[in-house]
Amino acid sequence: MGMTGMKLFYSPGACSMAIHTLLEEIGKPFELEKVNLRNKEQFSAAYTKLNPKSQVPALQRDDGSVLTELVAIATWLADTNPERHLLPDDPNDRARLYEIMVLVNGNMHPQGITRIYRTDKFTPNEADYEAIRTRGREIVKEGVGILSASLRDGPFFLDRLTIADFVIFYMEYWIVFRLKWQLPHKCAVHYGAMMARPSVKRALETEGHPFQQA
Repeated sequence: MGMTGMKLFYSPGACSMAIHTLLEEIGKPFELEKVNLRNKEQFSAAYTKLNPKSQVPALQRDDGSVLTELVAIATWLADTNPERHLLPDDPNDRARLYEIMVLVNGNMHPQGITRIYRTDKFTPNEADYEAIRTRGREIVKEGVGILSASLRDGPFFLDRLTIADFVIFYMEYWIVFRLKWQLPHKCAVHYGAMMARPSVKRALETEGHPFQQA
């Protein structure tokens, strides 16, 4: 296909932010292609051909092949850039890393956040919406408690920056700017450390600082 670099299909402020910030951290050339979720571009014929799941992120790699699912993409990026040391060597640390990423991307996001902002996915009956949203907020709060208890004295999830930090960050960002909740101390320390990274600043600038209102 004549590819000379990677292309990330993303939507501003979506969970694809984790991969966007990670790519900025790694520092290798990549392109961005925005998918407007509000306009349902994820369901377009062109995008569903690329990613039949109709979700972001999707990463088109140098050879033209496409990889989907946030945790899979993050792992591949870490494995193919070993000089960045974004995955731990210790088996227990690696298990804990995946444990926390699944908590965020496999529970807090689809079971919690989606209940709050895409309530229609859980019921066709609008009379049930508030109860579903309430349960969504409970799931996120439960997850925040587990996340806070899992963080060390910091500032990162493990003793150095790993892919887990970028996954945790997108949820913290949503909690601050979408839910407008105050983060527990350990989460706030982690969030502050990530927000200070040039890679994160570049990604947020490119995405237009989504959800941040003056």
